[in-house]
Amino acid sequence: MEIALIGDRHTVCGFKLAGIGKTFRMEDLREAGVRAVLRDLFDGTVGIILVTEKTAVEIGDVLDEVNR
Repeated sequence: MEIALIGDRHTVCGFKLAGIGKTFRMEDLREAGVRAVLRDLFDGTVGIILVTEKTAVEIGDVLDEVNR
């Protein structure tokens, strides 16, 4: 199982340095991109999806949708 992260550039940089390969910068994604990324992350190979607090506030509606 892998770990994935969606967050700001500083957090993504730190997690990349720690060896996390699946990282996504919120600056590079917008709402449609976030939906696509989350769909891909739920394919079964990712065990933990981390989302920073600030990012979670920005994409709260998308997270609510995924939660259902």
